[in-house]
Amino acid sequence: MQQLAILSIDPDIDASVRQDARVYLGELLYIQGDTEGAKQLFEQVLIEDSGYEIDRFRHPPDVCGHFEYVRTYIVPTSTPTPPAMVIRPLPPAGYAPFAAYQFKHTTSGRWPLFLGQIGFGVSSAALFGVLLSNRSYLETDTDAQQRVAVLRATQFTTTAGFYGMWLLSGLDARRHWRVNLAVQPATEGVSFIGGATLTR
Repeated sequence: MQQLAILSIDPDIDASVRQDARVYLGELLYIQGDTEGAKQLFEQVLIEDSGYEIDRFRHPPDVCGHFEYVRTYIVPTSTPTPPAMVIRPLPPAGYAPFAAYQFKHTTSGRWPLFLGQIGFGVSSAALFGVLLSNRSYLETDTDAQQRVAVLRATQFTTTAGFYGMWLLSGLDARRHWRVNLAVQPATEGVSFIGGATLTR
Protein backbone atom coordinates (compact mmCIF):
# COMPACT_ATOMS: atom_id res chain seq x y z
CA MET A 1 0.00 0.00 0.00
CA GLN A 2 2.87 2.36 0.80
CA GLN A 3 4.37 1.77 -2.63
CA LEU A 4 1.02 2.56 -4.25
CA ALA A 5 0.73 5.75 -2.20
CA ILE A 6 4.16 6.85 -3.44
CA LEU A 7 3.32 6.08 -7.05
CA SER A 8 -0.02 7.91 -6.81
CA ILE A 9 1.69 11.23 -6.05
CA ASP A 10 4.97 10.88 -7.96
CA PRO A 11 4.98 13.58 -10.67
CA ASP A 12 7.96 12.03 -12.46
CA ILE A 13 6.28 8.77 -13.52
CA ASP A 14 3.97 8.20 -16.44
CA ALA A 15 0.49 9.66 -15.88
CA SER A 16 -1.24 6.37 -16.70
CA VAL A 17 0.84 4.55 -14.05
CA ARG A 18 0.06 7.25 -11.50
CA GLN A 19 -3.65 7.05 -12.29
CA ASP A 20 -3.70 3.24 -12.01
CA ALA A 21 -1.87 3.45 -8.70
CA ARG A 22 -4.56 5.80 -7.36
CA VAL A 23 -7.31 3.44 -8.46
CA TYR A 24 -5.65 0.40 -6.88
CA LEU A 25 -4.99 2.35 -3.69
CA GLY A 26 -8.61 3.52 -3.68
CA GLU A 27 -9.71 -0.07 -4.11
CA LEU A 28 -7.70 -1.18 -1.07
CA LEU A 29 -9.13 1.64 1.03
CA TYR A 30 -12.65 0.79 -0.11
CA ILE A 31 -12.23 -2.89 0.78
CA GLN A 32 -10.95 -1.83 4.21
CA GLY A 33 -14.08 0.23 4.73
CA ASP A 34 -12.54 3.66 4.14
CA THR A 35 -15.00 4.78 1.47
CA GLU A 36 -14.17 8.45 2.05
CA GLY A 37 -10.47 7.86 1.37
CA ALA A 38 -11.35 5.85 -1.73
CA LYS A 39 -13.65 8.61 -2.92
CA GLN A 40 -10.92 11.22 -2.59
CA LEU A 41 -8.51 9.13 -4.66
CA PHE A 42 -11.14 8.49 -7.34
CA GLU A 43 -11.84 12.22 -7.40
CA GLN A 44 -8.16 12.90 -8.08
CA VAL A 45 -8.22 10.41 -10.94
CA LEU A 46 -11.26 12.00 -12.59
CA ILE A 47 -10.15 15.57 -12.00
CA GLU A 48 -6.88 14.80 -13.78
CA ASP A 49 -8.60 12.79 -16.55
CA SER A 50 -12.39 13.04 -16.76
CA GLY A 51 -12.44 10.32 -19.42
CA TYR A 52 -10.61 7.73 -17.36
CA GLU A 53 -12.26 4.31 -17.59
CA ILE A 54 -11.78 1.85 -14.75
CA ASP A 55 -10.84 -1.67 -15.85
CA ARG A 56 -13.83 -3.80 -14.87
CA PHE A 57 -11.84 -7.01 -15.32
CA ARG A 58 -9.20 -5.99 -12.77
CA HIS A 59 -11.40 -4.38 -10.12
CA PRO A 60 -14.41 -5.76 -8.20
CA PRO A 61 -17.88 -4.64 -9.27
CA ASP A 62 -18.56 -2.74 -6.03
CA VAL A 63 -15.32 -0.77 -6.48
CA CYS A 64 -16.22 -0.01 -10.09
CA GLY A 65 -19.67 1.09 -8.93
CA HIS A 66 -18.17 3.44 -6.34
CA PHE A 67 -15.84 4.86 -8.97
CA GLU A 68 -18.74 5.53 -11.34
CA TYR A 69 -20.69 7.12 -8.48
CA VAL A 70 -17.83 9.58 -7.98
CA ARG A 71 -17.88 10.25 -11.73
CA THR A 72 -21.52 11.37 -11.55
CA TYR A 73 -20.66 14.52 -9.64
CA ILE A 74 -17.09 15.07 -10.82
CA VAL A 75 -18.02 14.73 -14.50
CA PRO A 76 -21.75 15.55 -14.61
CA THR A 77 -23.57 14.36 -17.69
CA SER A 78 -24.50 17.41 -19.71
CA THR A 79 -28.00 17.48 -21.10
CA PRO A 80 -27.85 18.42 -24.77
CA THR A 81 -29.77 21.56 -25.60
CA PRO A 82 -32.57 20.70 -28.00
CA PRO A 83 -32.51 22.66 -31.25
CA ALA A 84 -34.72 25.71 -31.44
CA MET A 85 -37.99 24.90 -33.17
CA VAL A 86 -40.46 27.12 -35.00
CA ILE A 87 -44.11 26.64 -35.91
CA ARG A 88 -44.65 27.44 -39.57
CA PRO A 89 -48.03 28.72 -40.76
CA LEU A 90 -50.15 26.67 -43.15
CA PRO A 91 -49.06 27.42 -46.75
CA PRO A 92 -51.50 28.89 -49.30
CA ALA A 93 -52.08 25.43 -50.82
CA GLY A 94 -53.86 24.49 -47.59
CA TYR A 95 -56.63 26.98 -48.41
CA ALA A 96 -56.90 26.11 -52.12
CA PRO A 97 -59.84 24.10 -53.54
CA PHE A 98 -59.75 20.72 -55.29
CA ALA A 99 -57.42 19.08 -52.72
CA ALA A 100 -54.41 21.07 -53.96
CA TYR A 101 -52.58 20.61 -50.64
CA GLN A 102 -53.39 16.88 -50.49
CA PHE A 103 -51.99 16.28 -53.98
CA LYS A 104 -48.90 18.35 -53.22
CA HIS A 105 -48.13 16.22 -50.16
CA THR A 106 -49.65 12.96 -51.50
CA THR A 107 -51.98 12.38 -48.58
CA SER A 108 -54.33 9.39 -48.47
CA GLY A 109 -57.54 11.44 -48.67
CA ARG A 110 -56.69 13.43 -51.78
CA TRP A 111 -58.89 11.56 -54.27
CA PRO A 112 -62.15 11.49 -52.26
CA LEU A 113 -61.80 15.20 -51.51
CA PHE A 114 -60.93 16.03 -55.11
CA LEU A 115 -63.67 13.93 -56.71
CA GLY A 116 -66.24 15.06 -54.14
CA GLN A 117 -65.60 18.74 -54.80
CA ILE A 118 -65.47 18.20 -58.57
CA GLY A 119 -68.75 16.27 -58.46
CA PHE A 120 -70.58 18.87 -56.40
CA GLY A 121 -69.07 21.71 -58.43
CA VAL A 122 -70.07 20.28 -61.80
CA SER A 123 -73.56 19.44 -60.53
CA SER A 124 -74.02 22.93 -59.11
CA ALA A 125 -72.88 24.58 -62.33
CA ALA A 126 -75.07 22.33 -64.46
CA LEU A 127 -78.13 22.93 -62.31
CA PHE A 128 -77.48 26.67 -62.38
CA GLY A 129 -77.48 26.51 -66.17
CA VAL A 130 -80.78 24.64 -66.13
CA LEU A 131 -82.26 27.25 -63.78
CA LEU A 132 -81.20 30.04 -66.14
CA SER A 133 -82.96 28.34 -69.02
CA ASN A 134 -86.14 27.98 -66.93
CA ARG A 135 -86.14 31.41 -65.35
CA SER A 136 -89.22 32.54 -67.26
CA TYR A 137 -92.50 30.70 -66.89
CA LEU A 138 -96.17 31.56 -66.58
CA GLU A 139 -97.31 32.43 -63.07
CA THR A 140 -100.24 30.07 -63.52
CA ASP A 141 -97.97 27.13 -64.46
CA THR A 142 -97.74 25.42 -61.08
CA ASP A 143 -95.87 22.44 -62.47
CA ALA A 144 -93.12 24.70 -63.79
CA GLN A 145 -92.98 26.54 -60.48
CA GLN A 146 -92.58 23.28 -58.57
CA ARG A 147 -89.95 22.07 -61.01
CA VAL A 148 -87.94 25.27 -60.61
CA ALA A 149 -88.28 25.12 -56.83
CA VAL A 150 -86.88 21.58 -56.80
CA LEU A 151 -84.06 22.65 -59.11
CA ARG A 152 -83.24 25.60 -56.85
CA ALA A 153 -83.17 23.41 -53.74
CA THR A 154 -81.02 20.82 -55.47
CA GLN A 155 -78.67 23.47 -56.86
CA PHE A 156 -78.36 25.03 -53.41
CA THR A 157 -77.58 21.60 -51.92
CA THR A 158 -74.87 20.88 -54.49
CA THR A 159 -73.38 24.33 -53.99
CA ALA A 160 -73.30 23.74 -50.23
CA GLY A 161 -71.69 20.35 -50.93
CA PHE A 162 -69.02 22.04 -53.06
CA TYR A 163 -68.07 24.48 -50.29
CA GLY A 164 -68.43 21.75 -47.67
CA MET A 165 -65.85 19.61 -49.47
CA TRP A 166 -63.62 22.68 -49.74
CA LEU A 167 -63.94 23.16 -45.99
CA LEU A 168 -63.13 19.50 -45.34
CA SER A 169 -60.10 19.80 -47.59
CA GLY A 170 -58.87 22.80 -45.59
CA LEU A 171 -59.43 21.05 -42.25
CA ASP A 172 -57.63 17.95 -43.47
CA ALA A 173 -54.73 20.06 -44.74
CA ARG A 174 -54.48 21.87 -41.40
CA ARG A 175 -54.46 18.56 -39.49
CA HIS A 176 -51.81 17.04 -41.75
CA TRP A 177 -49.65 20.17 -41.59
CA ARG A 178 -49.89 20.45 -37.82
CA VAL A 179 -49.02 16.78 -37.23
CA ASN A 180 -46.29 16.33 -39.85
CA LEU A 181 -44.80 19.58 -41.09
CA ALA A 182 -45.65 22.59 -38.93
CA VAL A 183 -42.81 22.24 -36.40
CA GLN A 184 -39.35 22.53 -37.94
CA PRO A 185 -35.83 23.38 -36.67
CA ALA A 186 -35.32 27.12 -36.62
CA THR A 187 -33.24 28.64 -39.41
CA GLU A 188 -30.38 30.70 -38.02
CA GLY A 189 -31.43 34.31 -37.63
CA VAL A 190 -35.11 33.71 -38.41
CA SER A 191 -38.01 32.77 -36.18
CA PHE A 192 -41.75 32.45 -36.70
CA ILE A 193 -44.21 33.84 -34.18
CA GLY A 194 -47.89 33.32 -34.90
CA GLY A 195 -47.13 32.91 -38.57
CA ALA A 196 -45.01 36.05 -38.82
CA THR A 197 -41.36 35.96 -39.78
CA LEU A 198 -39.03 38.02 -37.63
CA THR A 199 -35.36 38.61 -38.34
CA ARG A 200 -33.18 38.68 -35.26
